[in-house]
Amino acid sequence: MKRFPVRLYMNVVVGLAICAGLYATSRYSYLLFHTIAEVFSIVVAFGIFVVAWNSRRFLDNNYLLFIGIAYLFVGCLDFVHTISYRGMRIFPGDDPNPATQLWIAARYMESISLFVAPFFLKRTIRVGIIIAVYCAAAVLILLSIFSWHVFPDCFVNGTGLTPFKKTSEYIISLILIGSIGLFLRHRQNFDRTVFVYVVWSIVLTIGSELAFTFYVSVYGLSNFIGHVLKILSFYLIYKALIETGLSRPYDLLFRNLKQSEATLREQREWLRVTLTSIGDAVIATDTAGRITFLNPVAAMLTGWRPEEAVGQPVEGIFKIVNEMTKEPGQDIVRRVLSERRAVSLENHTALVSRDGREIPIEDSAAPIEDFSGRITGVVLVFHDVTEKRRAQQALRESEERLRLATESAALGTWDFDPVTGDLNWSQSCKAIYGLPPDAQLDYETFLGRVHPDDRQRVRGAVEEALRSSGDGCYNAEYRALWPDGTERWIASAGRAFFSSVIGQPLAVRLIGTVIDMTERKKAETRLQRSLQRFELLSRTAEELLQASDPQNVVESLCGKVMEHLDCHAFFNFLADHEAGRLRLNACSGIPPVEAERIEWLDYGVAVCGYVAQSGSRIVAEHIPTTPDERTELVKSYGIKAYACHPLVGPEGEVMGTLSFGTRSRETFTDEDLSLMKAVTDQVAVAMVRMKNAEALRKAHDELEERVRDRTVELRRQADLLDLAHDAIFVCDLRGTIIFWNAGAEKLYGWSRREACGAVSQDLLQTTFPEAYRVILARVIRDGRWEGELRHRKKDGNEIRVLSRWRLQRDGEGQPVALMETNTDITEQRRLEQQLRQTQKIESIGTLAGGIAHDFNNILAAIIGFSEMAKDRTPRELPTWRYMERVFNAGVRGRDLVKQILMFSRQAEQEKRPLQLGSVVKETVKLLRASLPATVDIRTNVNKESGFVLADLTQMQQVVMNLCTNAAFAMRQKGGKMVIDLSDFAFSSQEKAPYPDLAPGSYVKLTVSDTGEGMTPAVAERIFDPFFTTKPKGEGTGLGLSVVHGIVTSHGGAITVSSEPGEGSTFDIYLPKYQEDQSETSGNGDGEGAVPGGRETILFVDDEEALADLGSEILGELGYNVVTRTNSRDALALFRLDPSRFDLVVTDQTMPDLTGIDLAREVMVVKPDIPVILCTGFSHLVDADSARAAGIRGFVVKPLTKKEIALAIRKVLDR
Repeated sequence: MKRFPVRLYMNVVVGLAICAGLYATSRYSYLLFHTIAEVFSIVVAFGIFVVAWNSRRFLDNNYLLFIGIAYLFVGCLDFVHTISYRGMRIFPGDDPNPATQLWIAARYMESISLFVAPFFLKRTIRVGIIIAVYCAAAVLILLSIFSWHVFPDCFVNGTGLTPFKKTSEYIISLILIGSIGLFLRHRQNFDRTVFVYVVWSIVLTIGSELAFTFYVSVYGLSNFIGHVLKILSFYLIYKALIETGLSRPYDLLFRNLKQSEATLREQREWLRVTLTSIGDAVIATDTAGRITFLNPVAAMLTGWRPEEAVGQPVEGIFKIVNEMTKEPGQDIVRRVLSERRAVSLENHTALVSRDGREIPIEDSAAPIEDFSGRITGVVLVFHDVTEKRRAQQALRESEERLRLATESAALGTWDFDPVTGDLNWSQSCKAIYGLPPDAQLDYETFLGRVHPDDRQRVRGAVEEALRSSGDGCYNAEYRALWPDGTERWIASAGRAFFSSVIGQPLAVRLIGTVIDMTERKKAETRLQRSLQRFELLSRTAEELLQASDPQNVVESLCGKVMEHLDCHAFFNFLADHEAGRLRLNACSGIPPVEAERIEWLDYGVAVCGYVAQSGSRIVAEHIPTTPDERTELVKSYGIKAYACHPLVGPEGEVMGTLSFGTRSRETFTDEDLSLMKAVTDQVAVAMVRMKNAEALRKAHDELEERVRDRTVELRRQADLLDLAHDAIFVCDLRGTIIFWNAGAEKLYGWSRREACGAVSQDLLQTTFPEAYRVILARVIRDGRWEGELRHRKKDGNEIRVLSRWRLQRDGEGQPVALMETNTDITEQRRLEQQLRQTQKIESIGTLAGGIAHDFNNILAAIIGFSEMAKDRTPRELPTWRYMERVFNAGVRGRDLVKQILMFSRQAEQEKRPLQLGSVVKETVKLLRASLPATVDIRTNVNKESGFVLADLTQMQQVVMNLCTNAAFAMRQKGGKMVIDLSDFAFSSQEKAPYPDLAPGSYVKLTVSDTGEGMTPAVAERIFDPFFTTKPKGEGTGLGLSVVHGIVTSHGGAITVSSEPGEGSTFDIYLPKYQEDQSETSGNGDGEGAVPGGRETILFVDDEEALADLGSEILGELGYNVVTRTNSRDALALFRLDPSRFDLVVTDQTMPDLTGIDLAREVMVVKPDIPVILCTGFSHLVDADSARAAGIRGFVVKPLTKKEIALAIRKVLDR
């Protein structure tokens, strides 16, 4: 809870009481009020002076002293003002003007003093001068008012305040405002309480001054308010300076001292942190040599903690010895105290740490002095120089390695002082300049060793490096002159170092290196020479190759070679083998008359004649002094050295010579001879090229003539080829068509204009049986080739052609063209493919018929006995389920045999008029439940589509197989299956959708899907038996084969179109049934009871198991059954008693006597005897042939119990 500010309220109450008392006093006697107010101000002013004057020795700034002196004189003026106030009657007269003038003068003095006082915060003042100035000012004010009467009037009776008085009050207020601003700038130099009091005192003074601008009477209210504000102002001055000076003199007198002490504490803390953080060790002692401070680095090196070391004698902590002698080191503290200056330790000093380690150190010690200069202690600063020693050792080793490296690299070093001109060279540097080791050099001597042609350039490079505005780098290459006059090439590099002199950079050192680069210069010269030779050879070769007649440019080219080799003559002779002489082709360096004289030169004459005769080079040197008849000719031309090279052809024959001679020297260098040889070889190559070009032109002209002749002949032959029906065209060896007959136009669709100029392989998109290059090589080798190709016509259709190629050669036997004769065999290959498919199906049918009989007999036993076992077994026993599965497997085996026979067109069909739309709808209804929901089945059945004569079961199987295959193709992603049924008719064979279909009306069944689709290779084999793309175990490969067989057996056709990823479409065309008959239904047999009877049946089968099976089944049905396994035994039994038997059931395929033969025999004995013929399969008999033979029933094994029962009753009940 906050305490109630009692003291504050007491002060307020007291203040209000005083104000009320003053007001009452003023009402009672204004003069008394004025006197009290002024006396209070005077006492406060004198009190400020007393406090300031008596504390001047303790003040660290002169602000308070200056204010004290100022307020002393302000108080004096206020005192005179008080006693001269109207009514005091101390001075003669009763004029209020003098008192008002004194008021204005005192306020000017007060305001100006407050404004000026802050400038003396940090400045020293001379007290006597300040007092004298204020004293003089006070005397002058009094004289100007009372004696001289020159002070401006401030108050006029009856009028009031004068303009001067009012203006002065405003000026004084502005000065006081300015003093507040200055006071605020220096607020940090004052205690906060003093600062607040002084500022508010000045503010109240300003208010007082403004109040004194309004009164008319010296006893008026405005005057009263002004005096009250003055009392408050001086009261605050009293609080700020006098009360504070008495109660808290430290805040008043030593404000800056407090700040200085705080700063000192901060500096001492900063110094402590610095000494603690510094990298050097620091130990401080007093004058007695006892440690007063030890920083962490010193503690680490000595091994003593600061708290242990402080107070200890320094020699016990800081133990030093000489590294070499191990003797104790000198007492450095006593030395500093005695010499009173900073000293350093001797070299090789080591510090012995607390644990006995010797640490090499460098040390310095200095006295610690106080402000009076008295020594109060010693500070030791030292550091570990172990790493420094290692670095110095490494530096010495590095300098030694550098010295060895520069000496081994023949690198010299130099050091130039541009101020003194001194130049110091290393021994290697002097050796590079050919000077002895003791040679003395300066800068001018160095320049004297530089080649005169290079001297000015070197001097400029040095001056540029020394220029302060440059980068200080020096680089120069120049020739140096050795004492023996030898020239050596020197490369020098260096850098200038600058120092600031009078604020400007001045080069004080230039150091660098030199290296002898004479050999490098020589190598560069040789390289430049080599490059020039290379460029010369390149230009020579280029001009010779570009020249249409190289012989005409030899003279200009050889002139360039002469200039490069410093030669003065050259001769180019060409061989004339028929004449056996040399002919001058070009020359230079001799008079024209001489050139005419030597226009022809015999072999063996002069140097060139010998070279042409021998084919070898001749180099003649020192000709003037070497007698040789071969060189007499060139000696007459003043030639001193001569070289002649033969111009040699590709077969080694000499085509001429090329020679060069010089009059200025007697020898050639190897490089000169090498260049001459290279130029000679280039000229020879150019001449060979010229001869070859000439021969090529002749051959080209002859070839063009032969081509023209051949073209005329070919044009004549082309007219004959246009009469042929085959496509015949001629191509050059690049495949470009140059002839295209009318047969080719008709077969391929391109006109002759379109085809000629095109490449045959690209135009016809030819597919070759093997690589084209192999076929072309065979044609060129054998002259002919024959094979089958695939071509694409202009309309995009692909055709197969039998292509016969013949090679055409020119008169020299060189191949020039190919003639292709192409016969369209597309239809032939299609018929052959269809024939192969038919033969394949027939072969499979033969195989199927061969195995069907035996397989059906096996299935008959399996189906019959399993059915009997099942009928005799209670349904709740597992055995019944087992036999049910055996029975079903047998039935599936029977259906498989039927499919094989149906595919091979050997199964029995029951054809009747069917409306195929009903079959499609019923089959799709059955399928829809078994297909996944991802397959969308849509049917488009034309209700008006006609009838077909077909087997109902087989048509269902066709629709079932096609839809099942379509669904399998969409098993992964699903899709749409569309089944369309519509009428279709065509009138000509060209419009037939399938080649074997005869013109007429058909019912078209289309099954399409959006599944995976097929490649052409798969589509080609899709109807092959046992071919399947389904995974192992998921298909037999007979589905589409059976469909193909069924459709074909009904006189129809099936086609397929498919693209990978686009789905497949199957189209089936069945002949429309022309008579208006409705679809017949099946046999109508239901699931009723199996019919039986009491008749006697003779059952004949050569398979004993089937005979027993028949006896069992028929016996269960109530029949009296007699079985025989041999047909002749059965005939004999029948003949014994024909009336005994009501029915004969016989197998067809039996030894000795077949079933149909047995039937004929028993019908001879008993014509009305009904016979049922059973067969697994037979090529010899079918239902029609059996009916024709008088047999009443024909069934195909294997049969179920119900099927045989129904067949028997159907025959017996007729």
